[in-house]
Amino acid sequence: LVENDQLSVEDVSLSPAVVATSAPLDTQNANSPSSTDELVASFEELRPATPTEPSEELLTTASTTDEDAAEEAEEEYADEEEDCAEDHPHEQVTDDQEERQTEDMRVSEETDRAADDATTSSTADEVTSSPATASVASSSSAASPPLSPSLSTSSSSTATTATTTATTQKKSAEPSGQANGRMLGITPSGDRFWVPKTKDAISLNFREWSLTDYLQYSTALQVLLLAFDLPGWFFIVNFLFWRVCYNVGLGYLLHRQSHTRFLTSLFSSFKKRAPFNMYLRRMASSGMGPDYSYDEVPDEFNAWLCYRVLVDFVLANDVSAYVVFVLKYVVIDFPEEFSFLVISGYLLGLFLCCVTLWAKMDAYRVVKDFAWYWGDFFFLVEVSLTFDRVFALVPHPMYTIGYAFFYGAALLARSYTVLYVSLVAHLLQLIFLAAVEDPHIEKTYPEMAREQDPKKQTILYDKEHGYFRRDMIAFKNLDIFRSSDAFLILFLIYQIVVYLFTDLGPWFYGIQAMVWRLSHSIGLGFILHRQDNDQFWVKHFETSGGTKKDAFRSWKRIYNFSQVFTWVTFGLCALTLQQNDSFFSASFVTRQIFGLLLIALNVWSSVSTFEVLGDFGWFYGDFFIDEVPSTLYYTGIYRFLNNPDSVTGCAGLYGLALMSGSSLMFGLALTSQVCNWLFIYYVERPHIRRLHGDKVRKSAGSLQAAREIASEAITKLRSSDSGAKLLKRIETTSQKVNQVILEKTSTLREQILKKSN
Repeated sequence: LVENDQLSVEDVSLSPAVVATSAPLDTQNANSPSSTDELVASFEELRPATPTEPSEELLTTASTTDEDAAEEAEEEYADEEEDCAEDHPHEQVTDDQEERQTEDMRVSEETDRAADDATTSSTADEVTSSPATASVASSSSAASPPLSPSLSTSSSSTATTATTTATTQKKSAEPSGQANGRMLGITPSGDRFWVPKTKDAISLNFREWSLTDYLQYSTALQVLLLAFDLPGWFFIVNFLFWRVCYNVGLGYLLHRQSHTRFLTSLFSSFKKRAPFNMYLRRMASSGMGPDYSYDEVPDEFNAWLCYRVLVDFVLANDVSAYVVFVLKYVVIDFPEEFSFLVISGYLLGLFLCCVTLWAKMDAYRVVKDFAWYWGDFFFLVEVSLTFDRVFALVPHPMYTIGYAFFYGAALLARSYTVLYVSLVAHLLQLIFLAAVEDPHIEKTYPEMAREQDPKKQTILYDKEHGYFRRDMIAFKNLDIFRSSDAFLILFLIYQIVVYLFTDLGPWFYGIQAMVWRLSHSIGLGFILHRQDNDQFWVKHFETSGGTKKDAFRSWKRIYNFSQVFTWVTFGLCALTLQQNDSFFSASFVTRQIFGLLLIALNVWSSVSTFEVLGDFGWFYGDFFIDEVPSTLYYTGIYRFLNNPDSVTGCAGLYGLALMSGSSLMFGLALTSQVCNWLFIYYVERPHIRRLHGDKVRKSAGSLQAAREIASEAITKLRSSDSGAKLLKRIETTSQKVNQVILEKTSTLREQILKKSN
């Protein structure tokens, strides 16, 4: 079989685990076997999960002695296969897995055959290897290259196929796309592998539970703490401890993993130590299916599996501690009487909890385990980012409406303590989002950032001829040596001094706030409308000897000045109308907290709007600058809203009104929002439609997503008998209600006509 340390195709009958080649094997190569046993052992890692029969063509051309040697090799291979199955029972392959393997092997062989026909003009010999090994065709004068482990990195059901042409160029046909519902993973080093199927995040079938599942669900035993007479602060501290472990502890690990691959390196170092490797193997393999092999997937995937176990334990304790904390205060503050307000609070609380449950389940349906457990911190997959269903409804649904149950629980408990603790916990979650996830998303998915047009950047920001020079936006880029900025600061000081040292009364500040709002929305809106139709503003400066740049520079300063003092005067009015409640009363504190939250929402909306529009869009540059083509973007906050300024951009007004507790302030806030809507309807919308025509979206992204979700739910209801009956009943009831309303309206109209006659 082995003669002069050379192995020839004509002399060897291949076993299923052996790659045949017509080239001599270099005896100095450490990967070159010198006997059949060593040959089988050297390709042990590449053997298929299910042995296949040797090629009949090769068996018929081998000698009787070679057949005996091949049979011995096959027997040894079968014995090793049985030993491997006994040591790793979870790696045994099922019938379905064999079918998937056969299909993958057929596709790989067809791909390799096509590649060989296109790139190889001639080959010395062409040999078909076993399904788990690479198909190699090399010239008779080329030495057989050692097989690289990185080319065969795969799950237990899939192997990478490599092809070497006659010019000794080794072509790697790595897996791509998706096959049989499996995702293709890509490590930071560029290695590709089929991602094995992972267990569901929530499995109610206890027969499928592993040790880690029992450990995870055992955290529900925290409810037994209610049997002891423990003070309320104990439950608060217990919950906040696990919340900090989640947001700070897990967040720190993810931050380190994102920047330095800390968890992957830590796993690799412990994997080299036998005692630790055994525990890591058990931890990673817990709950995995037959397509997973601990030794064949890269360390990034195994490190992610181990991190999942930690995440499950921490999050389970976090949820259990919160539920126990809420139950503690439900018992303490249980209402003695059930009024309409109390019942409404309970119904709203239940509704918020149901919204959270739906949002979490729908988000999990979209992102699956990979994103649910922050898989892209460890490796990437060849899938596109999706923004559908709940992800098209609101930004970051997991951390926004996904935490609505916090406030629902506060309503159910009717406890300010639950509300305040829930607010702190939600704030920690949003800090986790801003400090850990958002930076990682921006770094990992740069395609989400819009590419800048160099020509546009030159026209707008050129140091000599550009339209922008670090212009003041609110108080950003403040330069007190610039006359417009200095005047704004002086006028702001004047307003504050007048408020502190005079008693002009609430009506003065109310009228002042209304005048600034009308001048900002109606006055500046009229200027933009004239500019859009006949270039009114630019022509005025050009007739006075100025230029278009002078006109736009003057507009920017007036617009920023008006915007700042529209908000300043509204805030001073809110302070004047502030209700004199006790500073320590629960109602006062609650109003201040939710008012600040609305103001924070407004600030976030404005910042998000500026990130999409930039200076050019913020100052309505497309009304003045025709050298730069206006582009319509539906990214960032505009993915969800068509006009954020008219929705979330007014949240701060209602926040100030809520903090003041004045009905007059609510009236001013509503009037301001109406003025803003009129500005958008009569100024912005006609201008955008003139520029972009049919490209303008008719309805907001959130509204479209809500319609799609509702339509899908109705379709599912109609497909079931009970759902169809329910919809029919609702339709019949609504028709009856409409009929009654029409009859009552008609009767009332007739009575009014009779009295008037």
